[in-house]
Amino acid sequence: MFSPRSLVRLSLLSSLGLGLLLLFSLIYSSPLQEQLVVHLQLDQVPDSYVQVGKPNSQDVIKFTIGLVSPNMSYLETKLYEISNPNHTDYGKYFSKEEVEDIVRPQANVTTALTTWLSNHKLIAKNSTGANHRFNVEMTVSQAEKVFNTTINLYNHTASNQTIMRATQYSVPKRLSQDISFVSPISRYQIPANIGVPQTNDETVILALGQQNLQGKDIAVFMKDFRQDIPLSQLRLEVVSVEGGDDVQGVPGDNGEVTLDVSMVAGVTPGSRMTVLEVGDHDIFDAFDALLGQDTAMTVASFSYGSDEPGDPGTISELQFLCQEIMQMTSRGITFVTSAGDNGVAGGDLSEPSCTTFRMNWPASCPWALSVGATQINPDNSESAASLTTGGFSNIFPMPPYQNELVGNYLKQIGSLNAGLFSPQGRAVPDVAAFGQNIAIIDGGPSTIGGTSASAPIVAGILAAINDHRRANGKGPMGFVNQILYSNPDAFTDITQGSNPGCNTNGFQAIHGWDAVTGLGSPNFQKLLNILS
Repeated sequence: MFSPRSLVRLSLLSSLGLGLLLLFSLIYSSPLQEQLVVHLQLDQVPDSYVQVGKPNSQDVIKFTIGLVSPNMSYLETKLYEISNPNHTDYGKYFSKEEVEDIVRPQANVTTALTTWLSNHKLIAKNSTGANHRFNVEMTVSQAEKVFNTTINLYNHTASNQTIMRATQYSVPKRLSQDISFVSPISRYQIPANIGVPQTNDETVILALGQQNLQGKDIAVFMKDFRQDIPLSQLRLEVVSVEGGDDVQGVPGDNGEVTLDVSMVAGVTPGSRMTVLEVGDHDIFDAFDALLGQDTAMTVASFSYGSDEPGDPGTISELQFLCQEIMQMTSRGITFVTSAGDNGVAGGDLSEPSCTTFRMNWPASCPWALSVGATQINPDNSESAASLTTGGFSNIFPMPPYQNELVGNYLKQIGSLNAGLFSPQGRAVPDVAAFGQNIAIIDGGPSTIGGTSASAPIVAGILAAINDHRRANGKGPMGFVNQILYSNPDAFTDITQGSNPGCNTNGFQAIHGWDAVTGLGSPNFQKLLNILS
């Protein structure tokens, strides 16, 4: 027979047992069941993609997670000051470590991210010195649980590439404001030869997508076109990054890296060049290699890119990477990139009759110096190459250094192409250079054309000017856009040509800045007088 006291004791013990059970349940299950919120959701996939089934649940996907960097407004303000010749802090660029300290997320944020993933038995690997971007590998099955999503196979009809993607994903509520993007879970942009970045003065060149620089080709190029330079003076080193292999004597698609090295070596043959051959065709690996450089690289040339996307997943990635370009330029690096090669239509072959002009990224990033192409005509006059992708960004706003000259252009063209572009967007290109019928050696004599040739030519010119600055006891030019827009007379104004597309004549080359050749083609002596 139980007394009332024993009943109370039993009730207390039962309550205590239930409480402990609930506590242990929370402790062991909450990391996997913590509240998730939708971070990105697409109403539909882009028209050029068709769902074709489900991937194998054990297929492995490499994800990149970008964290929001604090103090970006401060870094932007300082960059405009240290790149302005009229400011007292001109030329006082930051060191690699200083930039990393400025943009590094709070420690509690990175801890929360790594803890969340480790609770799923996943390891997040930091890929940058600033701890603002992490890589993590997981199976399709794991990813669907971690991000509370469904992953399908989609075929890109124009390229016939099949990718694994989702239309939405979720992240922990406590991290939703700190995560910038998760890639490639909802990225539907197929990059076209993302790039062959290269840096000059003490030159670093990146070769992506299993491209291998063929030393024999460079030797033949120098013998044929720069006989005044002994081959022994060409300082060239090849380094493997992320599985890249320096394979010699095997023919392949090596035109990009061959073109870039040939153009830089032809313009500034005395530069020390290091080729970083990146095994994976991954722009994040490429930027990791650039951001991680401790050497005195002063000019980076990025030869290719991709259309500005319409899907928000890819847009958030490109905005993040544009901030990383700003980090590079704040260290005194001039980031030169090609404007693109398909006129105002951009490069998406699945949309031959486009309804809006498409710009190229990273040319549309305001911290990059974008380069269009020109051609030499039979009468030796110089005109715009019609292939140049020029116009106005649909993602990035017009930077202050463009307001006056680009504003004048917009007034002159009036209602031309109204509704097909955003007049408030960052204008492309900034400058132009020769880009048609360029001779290279790629397993044999060949010619190539496009802004992928123009960009390394401009990069080589700026590297040569940096050599003069260093000889005069000055530092690198770094973010050079402000100075160039303040000195348009240092360029040969191109007033002939256009860049047709989208069933229009595109934009016209006219007096002053225009959306085909920018400020014009560089006059080396004038630029040298201004910049050195």
